[in-house]
Amino acid sequence: MPEMALVSAVYPQAESRCKQFADSVAKACAQSGKCVVLLVAEADYDPKVARERISSVADLRVIETKLRHNPPALRARSVSAGMEADCSVVAFLDYDDIAEADMLTKYMHAFSDKETDVAYGDLGLLDAEGASLGRLMFGEHLPSFMNSQADLHDGNMLGFSNTALRSALLNVADAQPPSAIVAYDWWLFTRLLARRAKGLCVAGPVAGYRLHESNTLGDEADPSPADLLRRMKALAAHYAAFEAEDWAASRLSVVEAAIALLAADQPIPAQAMRSFCNNGGPWFTRLLAGARRMAGEA
Repeated sequence: MPEMALVSAVYPQAESRCKQFADSVAKACAQSGKCVVLLVAEADYDPKVARERISSVADLRVIETKLRHNPPALRARSVSAGMEADCSVVAFLDYDDIAEADMLTKYMHAFSDKETDVAYGDLGLLDAEGASLGRLMFGEHLPSFMNSQADLHDGNMLGFSNTALRSALLNVADAQPPSAIVAYDWWLFTRLLARRAKGLCVAGPVAGYRLHESNTLGDEADPSPADLLRRMKALAAHYAAFEAEDWAASRLSVVEAAIALLAADQPIPAQAMRSFCNNGGPWFTRLLAGARRMAGEA
């Protein structure tokens, strides 16, 4: 039985980019040894290219679903698939991203420490075609260790292209996010850290993260008010899911104030806009900083 499962939610919108994904997964599996790859597919989608390129080096399984145009639900089904795979470790990679050849090897080395529950690494930023932009997603913002929910209060650094975890951490409720949740990865790892999971950062980037217009946070240098409003609503949904806790309720009130200003077509303060347009760093942190400046300058 393979010790590790590599799981990805797959969907036709990323078909044009799946060759790079598949080739990188094949290289990572070949380097790490025995591994099962689980492709959790959107309804009526056959990831043929990925199947052909990965199956020669790994035990590959395609899991069909009835889900359509619902990325959070498809990723939640992927987490369920990881729990069902009977592997001690579950790693993740988004279908439009590119694994480093040593990604899985780095993760398994991290788990040689029995105290490690979650292994994570940085992401190299790529353009829409998969070419390196020469910089990292998190850089100095990425801590060497995480062992508290507070590590993710102001933004997320644990996503579905730069993490692996012990499958024993997961329970059925972890694969059942609230329907409003957009950033399922943030919601999931916030729950895990609340249960005192211990995270260890591995050296160097573990994957390449592709910037394109379909990213939840986008790659625009100058996002429109309408786009900021969409992203702010995703931020609010996250904090609303934890609203019973003071840390989330206080942040939710700030984000809701910013949403009200954006919905009313109020001018965006210059300081807030600088926060929104600052590429790099933890996901959603820029939005929260901008919301705080909007609320403070309203």
